[in-house]
Amino acid sequence: KAVVISDFINTDPLDSYIARESLEAKGHRVEFINLREDADNVGIVDMQSVDDETVITIQNYNDDTASVDVTINQEDYHLEIAANWQEKLTFQHKEGLNNIILSPSDDFMADNNVILSVPERKETDVLVITNSPESYVYAVMQAYAEAWNDEATIEKGEPPVMPVVDHDMIILSEVSTNNVPSAVVNKIKEAVYEGASLVVTAQDDLSALDLDDILPVTFADTYIRTQQVDVEMRNVLTDVTEGVSITSIDKYMQAAAKENTMTLAATSDGTPVIAIGSYGEGTVVYYGLFESNSSFKYDVTYPLFWLQLTDYLIGKDRIETLNYRVGEKVIFDTEIPVQKPSGKEDIMEEVEFDEVGIYQYKNKQIAINLLNRMESNVDYVNEQLEKAIEDAVEEEVTTKQPLVKVLIIALLALLFLELLYVKARGDF
Repeated sequence: KAVVISDFINTDPLDSYIARESLEAKGHRVEFINLREDADNVGIVDMQSVDDETVITIQNYNDDTASVDVTINQEDYHLEIAANWQEKLTFQHKEGLNNIILSPSDDFMADNNVILSVPERKETDVLVITNSPESYVYAVMQAYAEAWNDEATIEKGEPPVMPVVDHDMIILSEVSTNNVPSAVVNKIKEAVYEGASLVVTAQDDLSALDLDDILPVTFADTYIRTQQVDVEMRNVLTDVTEGVSITSIDKYMQAAAKENTMTLAATSDGTPVIAIGSYGEGTVVYYGLFESNSSFKYDVTYPLFWLQLTDYLIGKDRIETLNYRVGEKVIFDTEIPVQKPSGKEDIMEEVEFDEVGIYQYKNKQIAINLLNRMESNVDYVNEQLEKAIEDAVEEEVTTKQPLVKVLIIALLALLFLELLYVKARGDF
């Protein structure tokens, strides 16, 4: 017998009533104990940020108009929200933590306090080294700076003409290896060792750049493959791969991942296509797509990939990566210490947010909020479930009746047999 004690406010795709029927169909008895009580609630159920503004949605679940006050970063707002209605409130957020407090108190306080974590602006320099006059990588990085991160400066190096290599991020793509002096390569290695990030894209003579010691992959003796193969995106670093789709490639380099390398995409036979590793204090990314052969550069997710990869490598945070809802999950590239709002600290390779408040990792403050319309609807009545519970009680009563009846019939039968026996003996 399974006993389920809950308020039965369903926030999961699987309805508890359906789960009950499924268990009963397998011969298990299921008893529901409903803890739901009548409750009043007005709560913050949604939050969306665009540019420098954030919009919060406040829902009144009561049958009467709600008069509420909202305090945002010590500024006060007053709202009158009609019965079973919602209102939106827009404010200009600030860098760091923004505190939103809804009053007065009610029967469900979990949605009366919300925290918004906004990243601080950070200047960064990116160097794209290429000899291609129509470099897609350089173009997408220019777009990154113009449309996404105005704190980023994109500089182009065309070997043998090169600027001083002192950038936060360096990209090597379609370069004439004969024009790249060994002194420049050594300078790049030194910069990465001290903390810079390097992205190296595939090309036929990549080995001539003498980067094998810092790349996260090793190449086979004959490493160029010209055949179409499927590509699998691996969900191991969501900050970079979320929403990105690479389905197949026509040309690639036969390679194997080094130890402690994280493969973000691979061919069907396991050859790394996109891989990330470390060198000293810095990070090295192997981007194994040939720009001249790959159709990925025409894909709508191509700029998204470079945007997310660049943000990840330079440590630029977005509101989306600093704010999550309870139940969401983040996967890291390695095990790191994570401190929960309760103060408990664990070493984790992935974290599922199960507490409301501020998580801390990688010197960041991650805000976790409920923001769930169903959870906030504490007075919700599931009529189908209520009827199922009532039917279960009735069924429990009716299932007891046949047993009593059987016992009575059995006793009567025994009594009748005993009378027949006595009569046969002639005792009356």
